[in-house]
Amino acid sequence: MKQLFPTIAVFLLLTASCTNLHEAVRQGEIKEATDLIDGGASIDRRDDQGMTPLMLAVRTEDPAMVDLLLKKGADVAARDDNGRTALWHAFEMENATAFQKILERGGPAGDFLDAHDPGALSPTKRRLYRLAAEKDLVKQIQRQARGADLRFFDTYFSKFPKGHYLDTVERMLGQTIAADYREVENEGSVAALQRFIEQYGQLGQRSFLVTASSLNIRSANSTGASKVGEYEKGDVVYADTVQDDWVQTDRGWVSRTYLKQIQRRMPVAVPYLRKASEKIEAARKPRAGTYRPPARRIAPKVRKAKPPPPAARTEKPVGMDKPAPSKPEPVQALTQPDQSVDARQELETILARPTLAGLEAFILKYKDQTEQQPLVTRARREYRSILLGE
Repeated sequence: MKQLFPTIAVFLLLTASCTNLHEAVRQGEIKEATDLIDGGASIDRRDDQGMTPLMLAVRTEDPAMVDLLLKKGADVAARDDNGRTALWHAFEMENATAFQKILERGGPAGDFLDAHDPGALSPTKRRLYRLAAEKDLVKQIQRQARGADLRFFDTYFSKFPKGHYLDTVERMLGQTIAADYREVENEGSVAALQRFIEQYGQLGQRSFLVTASSLNIRSANSTGASKVGEYEKGDVVYADTVQDDWVQTDRGWVSRTYLKQIQRRMPVAVPYLRKASEKIEAARKPRAGTYRPPARRIAPKVRKAKPPPPAARTEKPVGMDKPAPSKPEPVQALTQPDQSVDARQELETILARPTLAGLEAFILKYKDQTEQQPLVTRARREYRSILLGE
């Protein structure tokens, strides 16, 4: 019986410590909370409502207490009796400071994101939801390391062009694009270089700028669908889906008529796109040391009129003047119609709605004609501008 007293005493001491830690958190007593944790109090012990000290600190909006508990190793994945984490409590309280700190410590956001509809949230909660969605996407890219699917990068740069983790994702993209370019460079084919340009030249192109003063958000892609919200002029939206004349964002469907696609270049990708473009252009030029005479317009040969046969020689009376020799009628040279005007008109037609295929066809058609080189140079500049998104 005597042996039970020390065990019961320890149990009561630990229980009291846990209770005191919760109370210290509620009262904002940093020193007392520190002493209790250092003295062995369980930092993740739940109270009678299933709340951990970290959850209490979040709900009391005490940033210093949140910092202390995170520094001491509080479990950010712990859940209360309702299955909610500290991150969830921070979201419900619109406690942005605690939300971001717990998110950075690895607070799980997956089920949290699935349980909320961003279109029905307040502006503050929508910003927190967006931050959690961005962090979750970054985690997916990081798990794949350098071999990350380009669709994840496309989604990130389209959806979060000025995101909180932009520098981190750009570094990862830099590693991926450098590795891919080395492989393409070693292969050396024009087709591989073109595929490389198409893959990386289109990243981040699913962002649209709202041009109307206000743009209705609807529950479906129809003007007859119910209105669920609106965007203001200058808002940037991300297209989850593009269908006919409608775009689906994270808040609903909007008419594409009042959206302008944002043409964006990834700074980390630009040098590689330029190199690939230059290699394609170099591959299509004649090789050094090979003489290829310029094409010339050759007028058709014109047969010269044969002079008439000499007349029979007859004696002429002395003193008569000799008749003037007859001259053949001049033959007009046939000339080729001026093709420079046709080439210029052809290029102007292409430039009215320029495409890579149209410009490439023009360049290949006239690249060996010396007199058309100014037009070919102009076409090459436009081709390069479209290729690099300039």
